Amino acid sequence: MSRTDPLSPASGPALPPGMAYLLQRAVSGVLRGAQNGDLPLFAWTLGLPQEELLQVLAQLFPEVQPVEPLRDVQYQQLLALKPQDFASMLHILEENRNPALPAQPVRWLAHAMTAACYGEHELWRDMGLGDMGDLAQLMQACFPPLYERQRIGQNWKQLLLTELHDA
Repeated sequence: MSRTDPLSPASGPALPPGMAYLLQRAVSGVLRGAQNGDLPLFAWTLGLPQEELLQVLAQLFPEVQPVEPLRDVQYQQLLALKPQDFASMLHILEENRNPALPAQPVRWLAHAMTAACYGEHELWRDMGLGDMGDLAQLMQACFPPLYERQRIGQNWKQLLLTELHDA
């Protein structure tokens, strides 16, 4: 995977240094986890409409273009496997997003992170990140209010589930 920044806009806000790479790692980790059976199969969609997923893949992984879309019926079957509380969990991330960052890549990260919450391991592992520090870096940059609410000894999935149940 390339360490280039495919999300560098010509103008406007950019992701902080290293964030584009971690976003690539997170998205590819969730897709790989779904494909390998480590995450529920719906995670392969990131919970996104197929057109937007194809846009994610084109922007983050231009070297694998073109990606052949699934038939709409197949894709809708995968999306139908999405847990009922997926939208609520996603909403928690979206309402705590850093408004100084570009909305689209942070939205993609929120989708990948939400899908990874349905795995059985720590969130950073289910996202395919290198370690907890990578996830903490993403949380601090992209979802600072949540980063501030994390308590010592509490893992990120625990925090998000607590937020979900308190909502």
